[in-house]
Amino acid sequence: MMPALLALFLASCSSLAAGTEALDSATVEVNIGPMAGGPGAISAAEAAEMAVLNAPGLRAERESIALRDGAWKLGFRAFMPTLELGAGSDERLALHGPDSFTKTLSVSVGQPVWDGGRLHATRMLEASELALAKAELERAVRNTAEAAVTAYRSVVAARLRLGIERASLESTEAERDILATEVSLGLAKPSDLLEADMSLSDQRLRSAESELALAIACSELAEALGVGILPELSESPGRERAGLPLDEPRLISAVVERSPELEAARQSLYRKRAEAKAAASAWLPTIGLKASGQFGGTRFPLTRASWSLGLTVDFSGPYLSGSIGANRGGDIPSDHNAGTSLRLQALPNPSKAMGVRGAALASSLEEEKYSAAVASVQRAAKAAVNAYLNALEKREICADAFALAEARMQLVSLKVSLGQAIRSDAVEADLAGAAKEVELVDAVVAIIAAERGLEKLLDLAPGSLPAFIENCRFPDQPESDSGYGK
Repeated sequence: MMPALLALFLASCSSLAAGTEALDSATVEVNIGPMAGGPGAISAAEAAEMAVLNAPGLRAERESIALRDGAWKLGFRAFMPTLELGAGSDERLALHGPDSFTKTLSVSVGQPVWDGGRLHATRMLEASELALAKAELERAVRNTAEAAVTAYRSVVAARLRLGIERASLESTEAERDILATEVSLGLAKPSDLLEADMSLSDQRLRSAESELALAIACSELAEALGVGILPELSESPGRERAGLPLDEPRLISAVVERSPELEAARQSLYRKRAEAKAAASAWLPTIGLKASGQFGGTRFPLTRASWSLGLTVDFSGPYLSGSIGANRGGDIPSDHNAGTSLRLQALPNPSKAMGVRGAALASSLEEEKYSAAVASVQRAAKAAVNAYLNALEKREICADAFALAEARMQLVSLKVSLGQAIRSDAVEADLAGAAKEVELVDAVVAIIAAERGLEKLLDLAPGSLPAFIENCRFPDQPESDSGYGK
């Protein structure tokens, strides 16, 4: 009976070993590559810039906004005088009477003296819309860059996990080979070898999953960067990650000053204010001057000349609209003329008064939305600080757990050498140590992610938070350091 059981155990071990070898041979080979390469290696910030530069939609939008900005600058022409030149020729042939041939040249200059602030308000509205479009473009740039940074660090983390899994797999295979030798010499039980083979199969499955995760992360990073061949990556976070001294009140103040979301909210608020101002000034009168001169005659040089100078006042309100005009002119050298005009219309469009109130209400609502946005950003900054501190504490816990796992591995190895433990216990200890090391790597990655969360709130480039805090630049210098695509 015992020989039959022994044969059954050996057969199970052989079949399981064959299965694990087949799994190992079927595993997709993924080159984890050097974590710090040569001159071609890129950092996370460089990956973000590459993704932005390779995004055609962002380039087109940037050029479109540049054209709009140029058109807005040229719109300053509306404040300048208008100059009009004219020329004409009138030939009349009469059946009874003399024929007439008249030639004229004219010039006129018009200048808006005051338009009730309408033109200025319109230009402020256009400027706010342009600034809002720029803010939306920057938001798209940040989203593109952030996707690249996330994919970049996913690849880095996947490589670290795969390296740990492979090292653990090699150690487990070595322990299994030793255990197989001990079984063949009668120093260990076949059941121990079966347990080791099962643990080895589980470890190979985890290694295959890590390889697949790395392949997917590399594909996503290449897509985010817009390249066919993935460049080498220079960043390689270790197990140690020093904490940054965060001054929470000053950091929150800096976030409010630098937040891209609040900048977009401010531009939206400025736009609503400009709309309210334009609506409120719509009833104010416009005042304009126009001077003109005309020269005429039957042939050159022209012998007749006339001039005119006019002042007009136009107003259009919901309850009263009209115009008042006065002009003075004459024919040189002796004739003079003058005239006045008045036109009034009562209650032309009383419903326009509701438009003024609606614009004021929209501006007030936008003020409330901005205040709510400030409070939301402050809460987000506080939550980001807490997340960072929690990530630091988690790393300390994981580091202690990994140190304890390493100590257990050494203890089990010692017990195995003394014959107080079986080698399958060493295999289990190695696997547990690898799992704790992966948890430690994940904790360090979580710290980097928490730092990136703070950098996004502060509109900083990836990896620039330590320098920002060291230089104590907040809250006095709110300029953006994102630098994407600039």
